[in-house]
Amino acid sequence: MIEVSERGFTCVGSWHTRRGPQPAASRRLVKILLAGQPDREDLATLVVTELVTNAYRHGLNLTDEEIQSMDAFPADVVLKLAGIRRGKSYYLRIEVYDPNPTPPDWARGLDDHSALDGRGLAMIREQLALYGAISTKSGKCVVAEYELDHPTSS
Repeated sequence: MIEVSERGFTCVGSWHTRRGPQPAASRRLVKILLAGQPDREDLATLVVTELVTNAYRHGLNLTDEEIQSMDAFPADVVLKLAGIRRGKSYYLRIEVYDPNPTPPDWARGLDDHSALDGRGLAMIREQLALYGAISTKSGKCVVAEYELDHPTSS
């Protein structure tokens, strides 16, 4: 696990959910934020979907069927997206908060077919330079940063 520092960047814009984020709505938000960067959109939407879904699965111990059938999503899960600048580079910072303090298992490889799930985090680990988890008073925050071509707009 990589501990991600909250220092060393300048926030150029941020967005967060007021109640639990729906995975599909989270993908739509990323697509809106990255509208000027279609080549960056696919991986970013995959990452946000994986992290939000994992927060419900592992943070709240919900099944896929329960997640898919929900009309209202619990406010225990929060999605924050931020456009940040670190030096001359720009990133989309994805933060997903949930009440379970247990950090994600980043160790599984993409070629590990011994489980039905779990390869999403391996994909994030292989595609992104910065990812990790931060302990919070009420659980954890899973973080991933995705490099952009230029600042996000809103």
